[in-house]
Amino acid sequence: MKGILNTALTFIASMIGWVIGAKISIFTAFVVSTIFMGFGLYAAIRITKYYLP
Repeated sequence: MKGILNTALTFIASMIGWVIGAKISIFTAFVVSTIFMGFGLYAAIRITKYYLP
């Protein structure tokens, strides 16, 4: 369950970052997507520590 949640939140956060960064350029989309992926993974880890045993 933890792996599924990690994958889902990193994917969603990465897509949000890509959409935001793609308005500027493809390289900016890549960088912003990578940063948002890190935030998504951090949020997923925090959620799984709090809600899952």
